[in-house]
Amino acid sequence: MRKQIYFSLFLLFGLINGPIVISQISIHTTPASFNQEASLKGTHKIPIQILDSIKVDLQKALDEKNGIPNRMGIVQKIAINLRDSALKTTIGGVQIWRYRIHCPDAVSLGLFFSSYLLPPGAELFVYNADTTTLRGAFTEINNKKYRKLSIATVPGNSIIIEYNEPVDAQFEGELFLESVFTAYRNMVTTDSPYIDINCEEGNDWKDQKRSVCLMTFAEGRDWYVCTGALVNNTREDATPFFLTANHCIYSEEVAQTLITYFNYENSVCNGSDASPDQSLSGAELLATSDYNDFTLLKLSEDPPDAYQPYFAGWNANDTITTTSATCIHHPEGNPKSIAIDYDAPVSYDYRVIWDDDLITDANTHWMVQYDSGADASGSSGSPLFDDNHRIIGQLHGGDDDISLFGKFSLSWDYYSNATAQLKYWLDPINSGIKVLDGLDYNRTPTANFETDVSLACLNTTVYLTDQSKGSPEQWHWEIQPSTFAFVNGTNEYTQNPEVIFTEENIYTITLIVSNEFGTDTLQKNNIVEAKSTFNVSFINLSDEISMCGKSIDHIEWQAQGAENYSFWVSQDNLIDYEYNDNVITLATNESARQNGSFDSYVVTTGGHGSCLSSDTVLLHVLYPINDKIENAIPLSLGYNGSFSIDCGTVNTLEPAPPATECSQNQNCFTTTADESDNSVWFSFKAPSNGQISVYADGTPMQLSVFQSKTYDDITTTNNDFSLVAASGYSTTPSLGNLIVEPFKQYWLQVYSDQEYGDIEITLLSHTIEVYPNPSDGIFHLTISGVSDEQTFNLSVLSATGKKVLSKEISISPQNTTFDLNLTGIPSGIYYIHATSNQDKLTKKIIIRP
Repeated sequence: MRKQIYFSLFLLFGLINGPIVISQISIHTTPASFNQEASLKGTHKIPIQILDSIKVDLQKALDEKNGIPNRMGIVQKIAINLRDSALKTTIGGVQIWRYRIHCPDAVSLGLFFSSYLLPPGAELFVYNADTTTLRGAFTEINNKKYRKLSIATVPGNSIIIEYNEPVDAQFEGELFLESVFTAYRNMVTTDSPYIDINCEEGNDWKDQKRSVCLMTFAEGRDWYVCTGALVNNTREDATPFFLTANHCIYSEEVAQTLITYFNYENSVCNGSDASPDQSLSGAELLATSDYNDFTLLKLSEDPPDAYQPYFAGWNANDTITTTSATCIHHPEGNPKSIAIDYDAPVSYDYRVIWDDDLITDANTHWMVQYDSGADASGSSGSPLFDDNHRIIGQLHGGDDDISLFGKFSLSWDYYSNATAQLKYWLDPINSGIKVLDGLDYNRTPTANFETDVSLACLNTTVYLTDQSKGSPEQWHWEIQPSTFAFVNGTNEYTQNPEVIFTEENIYTITLIVSNEFGTDTLQKNNIVEAKSTFNVSFINLSDEISMCGKSIDHIEWQAQGAENYSFWVSQDNLIDYEYNDNVITLATNESARQNGSFDSYVVTTGGHGSCLSSDTVLLHVLYPINDKIENAIPLSLGYNGSFSIDCGTVNTLEPAPPATECSQNQNCFTTTADESDNSVWFSFKAPSNGQISVYADGTPMQLSVFQSKTYDDITTTNNDFSLVAASGYSTTPSLGNLIVEPFKQYWLQVYSDQEYGDIEITLLSHTIEVYPNPSDGIFHLTISGVSDEQTFNLSVLSATGKKVLSKEISISPQNTTFDLNLTGIPSGIYYIHATSNQDKLTKKIIIRP
């Protein structure tokens, strides 16, 4: 049982007492049988269904024992097809079916038809035996998409159901009576201990009170009451959204049994004339959640003007500023009442265990302690208003001291699913606003409209869309200058007309809306410019642009010169893009990094109708060739020249050097690379003497030398590599005298936080590198151990020490390699000696036979 919710000892929710007369939406006419002779009016021939006694005293005792004071009656299941079971007579052109329901000790009886579908001209009535109370006629206007209808209780223990259908009806009506609500309590209309809404405390709430309704509904075998309220939405179109508590209604089946009572209130303070004459039947469940106990319904019928409905405003912000809190409700089924806390509500910072074992988290509810009035059973689901007269919560429960209201802000979008949030329904235009004032049904409309374009092509349809608030009933459009025409069957009195402009000009449009309460006018000056040609272009972009690939990360380009645009990217396999209105968003993908530098055209086309124009930008997307380690540039001993690091990126798993210098004799560890940084890769073969120095000059950078079997081991999850050494961050970093394994491959990473820059790299080693060796006599020699230009005396000696060649050579970092021609010299083993005033180097060579 979930119809009463409490913590500690006290219940809050629904009970009904007192006589009731209901007039749901219907046509005011009389049953056909009333117009016939006395014999037809008699009830002795009408079939009767006698229901079980409801044992009133027993039910009330059970309510008290089980703590469910909100129960007002028992639902008794029956299965009556009115066409088959009722007494049928035909008078003139009308077929009449009549059936009688009797419950010995019921104080009133209500009906639920599980199948209700009437043809035009058919009428359904419910009345008591002495015809003092009449409900109906219910007609095709009461047909609902789910084909069900609840009819509010008729006082007394015996009622007659009468169905009238024309003999030539379009189809046979469906009327299947599933259950009867047998009430053992009457609705209260006498004095009560609560503060009537029309006492002094309610003077400031004349509008908001018209949003609050008493509710009755059936669940299982029981019939309950709660309170709820009509709420406004951002379209302000008077959609009958209805907010109440989850523990009152939480299923579609129960929602379909709902009856809402409007304006059930005493006309004066402490009066006794409240009437439940204005009611609606049925609702659709839209969203519900027990997290903070809310349910949003859509009433199946629109409240008629006679009900004077008001659609309450709301505040969905997490933090509210209010100095008081007001609850408008129906305690114990009493006429509408008010309770006020003259202090600001407090976020309840404790978990609550409710009577149905539901646990709600701390800070999901507002806590109030009333200074005037009180709530009770029947108040559940009632709205809590802030001092701006906006809803901030709905009543969940409480105890003798406090009342807890589920926060509207949590109901708003705590859950993302539309069936568990308010936002999807109450902000259907996705405006993003979280504060909305109420909407009065009887206000003068407020004019507003939009055009689908502000730049229009001549003789092309422009759509004018009415967005007025307050239910206008008439529209009048005026356009200046007069060089235009209404088209497609519309005219100046159409709500949403269509027009064409026949001359180039700037047009002013005026909308005048009216209803029975007044008129409003809105003029939008210079709202549409009509042109014969358009000039579309990208804003502040040249025809050709070069950009680093990594910089193209959801960049936005804007187009101008039209209203409607399309975009196209030629290399859409390398550049992901999306567009909205006049903005295209571009982002290079992983395939672009693998691809390297490329060119792509970006094209926008805009216009209206036949007036089309385009603009094209050639985009050069730049990636350095050695951005990825697999494309590392091989280095040789000596000065290797200048390289660009422009537009370098960092691989997903690429290591980064430590923050400070790490020499070879330390244990060096890499860090995680920053995606915003820049790195490029080089490789080199270790010289034969197992020693090398690396020097660089240029943009601020760090040098790191890695050793691994393959490059994949460095930039994958294998982590099968070692960091030999890393320099500090400098414009002239260096790694001196590294010990390396001769002839083994190494990788050099240049890492920088600069997006652009140039660097120069030099590899030095105190050795003579010779290739090929052995040789037929032509050798290529590299002497790379000098940091500046030096003159070497070069001599070649045989194994016996005989000098076979002697010459001078000039060596510098930029000039380290030269050819040595020893053809004509006998084969054998020889030694090269290179001597300067700073170095002395020796290398063995072999001349093949």
